[in-house]
Amino acid sequence: MLAYHGSAITGLRELQPFARPDANLPYPCVYLATHQALAALYIWDKPYKWLNFSFAQDGGLVYTESFPGALNEFYGGLAGSIYTCEGEFEYDENARIRMAMISRVPVHVAQEERVPNALARILQHEREGLLEVRRYETLTAAQLAAEERMIFAAAKRERSPAMQAFMQEKFPAIWEQANIAKGEPL
Repeated sequence: MLAYHGSAITGLRELQPFARPDANLPYPCVYLATHQALAALYIWDKPYKWLNFSFAQDGGLVYTESFPGALNEFYGGLAGSIYTCEGEFEYDENARIRMAMISRVPVHVAQEERVPNALARILQHEREGLLEVRRYETLTAAQLAAEERMIFAAAKRERSPAMQAFMQEKFPAIWEQANIAKGEPL
């Protein structure tokens, strides 16, 4: 099976399993995507992850901006690589990502494609119909309300200082409401 891994780190020959406290899975593994457009979203260089994607009813990948210009802020000028890997990978439903596969052992990189501009690659995937981008300015009232509920829930459970700083900067009113709901000082 072919799978892809997006990273801001270039030049890798082998992907090593890792575990992070904020990951969906509690054990070390390599996360891989069955879809190149999803791998492109993982070219990321921030000290937190705010990968706001979902899947449409038809199974297509949807990226939604949580604030104006989010796509550009996260991906504009960012370089990285999409690694193509071939092997027998497993699916763990606890990852909660429909297009994700994992490996608990190191994964050999079959091919590295350098991506000089992650934003340009994501927009290319959008033009090709491989990814729908919902820009903040075009969100309906219902979609904005759904975003606010998602942000509120994330703010209530967030413990990472980097993510807390991001959320406080981008969503100050929601951040304040979430901390009041938790009974914590602002």
